[in-house]
Amino acid sequence: SGAIVRSYVDSSLVDTRSVSGTSFSESFTLTEGVHTLKFEVQDAAGNASIPLSHSITVDLTNISLTTDSLSALSVLKAGTYMGSLTFSEALGGTPTLTLVASSNSIPVSVASLSGATVQTSFAVPSSAVNGTYLLVSVATDLAGNSASITGVKETHIDVVPPVTPSLLMPIFITNKTQYKDTVVAELGTQVLVYDNGSVAQQFTQTATQTPLSILLVPGTHLLEIESIDTALNH
Repeated sequence: SGAIVRSYVDSSLVDTRSVSGTSFSESFTLTEGVHTLKFEVQDAAGNASIPLSHSITVDLTNISLTTDSLSALSVLKAGTYMGSLTFSEALGGTPTLTLVASSNSIPVSVASLSGATVQTSFAVPSSAVNGTYLLVSVATDLAGNSASITGVKETHIDVVPPVTPSLLMPIFITNKTQYKDTVVAELGTQVLVYDNGSVAQQFTQTATQTPLSILLVPGTHLLEIESIDTALNH
């Protein structure tokens, strides 16, 4: 006659069967969590083998994104950026990552993968569409649970330089050392006024026109104006 095999799940006997040959198949319905499977074999003469134990983890929970730090900047201009992502558990393979806006998408490359942490790299081309982007991740955990995850952190992309600033009524020669004029520049930009290459004034453009007053020493001066937006376009 064949051997007797007793199967246990977490110390509870779930099956006893007679087996002929050297192998058999067993099927269990397990709940989520860590389980210990144990098999005891006894031959026809009553000799019992050393029990075989096996630990298995059942994971039915979809993976999620817990940390999204693609860039320290909230507004990005054209360029290459590094970042990192942390998922709720270790990944079973390389995820697919994409920054998605309503009318455009930008692929995000995986530079390295270690457990639940992904180091990323992505390039914002100068041809990118300005707008608000969200990260979409398609990731699979070690158990094979796969999920498409849309992040909640917004990445704003602005690749268009601000409007070139100007002086409203530039003066080319004067007998006064207090130079006064009006700067015309894009709202919300940082405006830098240079006198012969050195910053003479810096301010935020809160209106279409901003009064300018600079004290100049006698001589020739080259006044230059630079406008920088929140994405650091200039």
